[in-house]
Amino acid sequence: IDPPPYSPAGSYYPTLRLTSRTRAEITLLKVVYFTLAADERLSIELMPKTLSIPLGNRYFEVILHNRGNINRQLVFQGWEPDRLLHYRLQPAAVQLAPGVETSLKLFINPRHWWQKIWRLRAQTIEFDLLVENLSNNNDYAPSLPHPLPIGAVNLKARRRWLFWLLLLSTATTAFLGLLALAWHMFVWRPSL
Repeated sequence: IDPPPYSPAGSYYPTLRLTSRTRAEITLLKVVYFTLAADERLSIELMPKTLSIPLGNRYFEVILHNRGNINRQLVFQGWEPDRLLHYRLQPAAVQLAPGVETSLKLFINPRHWWQKIWRLRAQTIEFDLLVENLSNNNDYAPSLPHPLPIGAVNLKARRRWLFWLLLLSTATTAFLGLLALAWHMFVWRPSL
């Protein structure tokens, strides 16, 4: 028996009715018992593999395709050991019927605000995409694809002129402050 693709897993009890062509009163009823095994195939793809910040796209696209015959409820999360990045998925949880393909957006930003401004050296950070099953059934949890996708984020260095501009403005302010202080102490005389 070849069931149609993405037929839900489970037990089926169809009834066969056979009728004789020569004698219509002869009928045979037969119940057939068969079980479709669970097919847990799931593909997860991360597009693009590498993302440059602050240039280029601002998000990764996670493409999911449930190639099996069971309903999947999944939660996604980004993770890297140094915890330098903040991950936000839209939507964070997804429910996939058999044969359905969908996509998620994974937005990535530096965790601390000063990393957005004061990044003087380029840095590449690899992260893992973690996937978890959300299942009400504690006895059975469908398997997840292995290996899970790995992405990379290139944190581009900020231009040096930003650093030099801040340094120049700080030095100018300090010089003008010292000049005002010297004028106040040596040149300016209060009138009596």
